[in-house]
Amino acid sequence: AKWLLSPDPGSGTVTAADLEAAGAQTDTSDEPQDATSTSRRMDPYYLYITLPGEPDPSFLILQPFVPVSENNKQTRLVSFMVAKSDPATYGEMTAFEMPQDRSVLGPVQVDNEINSTAEISRQLTLLDQRGSSVIQGSMQLIPVGDSIVYIRPIYVQGVGNSSFPQFRFVVVFTPGRQAILASNVEDGLNQLFGLAPSPDTPTDETPPDQGEPATGGDVQALLDEAAQKFNDAQDALQSGDLGRYQQLIDEVGDLIEQARGAAAPAPSPPTTTPANAQQT
Repeated sequence: AKWLLSPDPGSGTVTAADLEAAGAQTDTSDEPQDATSTSRRMDPYYLYITLPGEPDPSFLILQPFVPVSENNKQTRLVSFMVAKSDPATYGEMTAFEMPQDRSVLGPVQVDNEINSTAEISRQLTLLDQRGSSVIQGSMQLIPVGDSIVYIRPIYVQGVGNSSFPQFRFVVVFTPGRQAILASNVEDGLNQLFGLAPSPDTPTDETPPDQGEPATGGDVQALLDEAAQKFNDAQDALQSGDLGRYQQLIDEVGDLIEQARGAAAPAPSPPTTTPANAQQT
């Protein structure tokens, strides 16, 4: 199989018109998804996570891939590749392939899925109509066990030369579940994994039933710690400490993975969950 670097779903200011256009494009099949041969491709990014099938976490760089296709418009995820950066395994590269009989959502498709989710679109459109600029942060694909979690921060910037972007929401998504818009990572993960949402979750609708909730204090403690580290990361980003920001984001990914492993996994539709990714 031949792969291409995944198109970049983009970041930056999003308007009500952008959200309306996304709402009209909800197809997550193998049809072309707003990407061309000249589209910007995702840059690789660093994570500190435990890879599938490995007992210990690693510091690594990750890059998602999509299939080679006519006009380079296919955007489903076919694999992600990692290169390790730890001293003992520096430069060691591993590719994880998605099952060929399943269509796994890639970053561009997830971006469309997020922006076309009714509650998320409504919240962001209201902010845009009130004069604030809605700014999407970079999307990160984080492998968690035999599945994938996407995380994207949302910032809001007021009117005026002295205003600056402030963290407002976070979007969390995993294939087979509805995208969640929450006040913080803790709320988002609670809803995503079927735990009780916090009272300040910025949605008016009751989250859909997502299976039996996980039990035990370990999962909640891990999610609490992940939420705190994510908030600390936003503070580091605003202060310009990009090294600290990346370190904390990597730690968030590791904590999410631990929480996912500690929770009882809910079944996902076979058309979207990259279960049993093949390592090559």
